[in-house]
Order: sequence, then structure tokens, then C-alpha cells
Amino acid sequence: MDRGHAQEFTEHLKSIDPEIHFTFESEVDNSLAFLDTKTIRTGDSSLKIKIYRKLTHTDQDLNWQSNHPVQHKRGVVSSLHHRAESVVTEDAEDKKEELAHVDLALQI
Repeated sequence: MDRGHAQEFTEHLKSIDPEIHFTFESEVDNSLAFLDTKTIRTGDSSLKIKIYRKLTHTDQDLNWQSNHPVQHKRGVVSSLHHRAESVVTEDAEDKKEELAHVDLALQI
């Protein structure tokens, strides 16, 4: 879609059903955050994807000392590692950086 028509298209979507709310967000510094991912347009116009966290993100998922089943606690660990391996694009340095972040967050 031509960038000039994005706002117009968003307004059209809003007009279809007043109960469904659509928003529009523009690229900032060749990147766009969407559903916990950050899509970045590189210099050669290819895309790379990283994990996105808001500035207010605390890295507190599930306290290991809490009264939750061990399977749930292990599930948090495996989910975060799986997300790092499957969502982050093939850039080995980005995956290494994300896995280091996850490992540090899980130590807290």
C-alpha cells in the first residue's frame, strides 16, 4: 500500500464496524513495533525481526518461588527461549543478544 493512503485505509476499516478499533502507527527510524516484535528495514531494503519490549517492561514473568506448578515455571523458560530462536531472524548476533537478555532476566 502506498504510505500516503494508510491513514485513509485505517479510517475505512474503522467505518466498517464501530465496535472494532483500528489504530495506525508509522515507522520510526526504519522500524515498526507490532505484537512484541520490532521489524527493521535494513539498508538493502530487506527486513529483520527482533523482540520488542516497551520501555516499561520489567522482565518479571513468573517468580520461581511462587506456588505454581513446576511445569508452568519450566514453560516460561522454554517459551522465552523458543521465542528468541523462532521470532528473531537469522542474524546470529541478534539471536545471541536476545538469548543473553532472556538468561539474564531469568536469573532475577
